[in-house]
Amino acid sequence: TIVDNPHYYTLFMECVEYKPLDFKSVANIMVLIIQEYLLEYEKIFVSEHDIKSSDHSVDEIVTISAKDLVEASNLRMERLINHTALRILIRSKLDGDTRTIIELVDEKDLRLIVDRKYIQEFVDDILKSQSSQVDKYLTAKPKRKARQLVPIRLAANEDPRAENVDMVIFNDILMQKLDSISKKD
Repeated sequence: TIVDNPHYYTLFMECVEYKPLDFKSVANIMVLIIQEYLLEYEKIFVSEHDIKSSDHSVDEIVTISAKDLVEASNLRMERLINHTALRILIRSKLDGDTRTIIELVDEKDLRLIVDRKYIQEFVDDILKSQSSQVDKYLTAKPKRKARQLVPIRLAANEDPRAENVDMVIFNDILMQKLDSISKKD
């Protein structure tokens, strides 16, 4: 945990100075994404300030700046990137990438698409491809509607566009569309 590991604790306290939008998000990144990386690559996390005094070889250790961690976390909290993009950013910085978080987002094309017209076309495509499921949804009793919606959402999530689209906006548009279709009938 963060309190048990002095390097995590130091990093977390440094993060506070950069005013994260959500402290829990920062802690989760440390405990989940960074820890996953450490276990996968058998590395040791050392805070930036402790690298020179570390007893471990340079090949054994990784670090990330508090500024980069908070910036990536804030982008996620602002829904400018998704969780997958957040994971890519953190792992890139742990790999030693020296580009800024924004440069990484732009160069790796990690920004979420929020263009409502683009997302509207995506919704329309899913509704067309899932027309039989849409019919089941429209004719279902109110208690069964949620169950009939699952295959439609699964189809959307399996579409490659889902990786870069803000799925909250997608779901809002989807529900508006389904609502307007059901009112026409």
